Amino acid sequence: MKNKPIAVITADIVGSTSHSAKNRELLGRLVQRVLRQVNFAYGKELIVPITVTVGDEFQGVVFPHWRALSVADRLRGLMYCIDKRLAVELYVSIGIACGIIRKGKESRMQEGPAFYLSRQGIDALKKSKSRTTKLLIQAEDINEGIDLILNYQDMILSSWTPAQWQAILMRDRGLSLKHIGRKLGVAYQNVQKRLKAANWECYTRGRSYLEDLLSNTPLKG
Repeated sequence: MKNKPIAVITADIVGSTSHSAKNRELLGRLVQRVLRQVNFAYGKELIVPITVTVGDEFQGVVFPHWRALSVADRLRGLMYCIDKRLAVELYVSIGIACGIIRKGKESRMQEGPAFYLSRQGIDALKKSKSRTTKLLIQAEDINEGIDLILNYQDMILSSWTPAQWQAILMRDRGLSLKHIGRKLGVAYQNVQKRLKAANWECYTRGRSYLEDLLSNTPLKG
């Protein structure tokens, strides 16, 4: 791949060491299940599939880079709501910069500015423990503004319940309220209430703004 803007997503499980041995087995199976679903759903955008790198971390590479926010939300939502016994939360860091990807190589065998930025972000999240999302882009002049919006985004999603996440994941895939209601076995008005309580419309406006900003910000190759 030529030198193009790429996004490296690095995710780590919040409080993974606090899980019991039994739950850690469940956790391992959950991670593999979720990664299969996300890699399949975003097969065209994930030029390097998301795979486990070290410990409880997993990482992948997204192109076009601005799609990384959507991938991160799907990853986070599935990890949280797919198994009611665990409700796993994630630290998610996205590093964006121009880079060259070696085909056929997992992310742990790649390197470049986007990887360094993603690592910088995940380290900052784990150190502070007050945030769950970080995005650092090579165009440093807009990092502060991005971080401010993500701070508010984190505040919104931190209160989402598994039931709200279920509705959100389906709505994010473009399903209608009635279709979601049939899948969940509830009235579509109930789905509407879940989304409203989650401030989903406000959250998606913030994400759309960030995607537009990222897609229109020039990066030096």
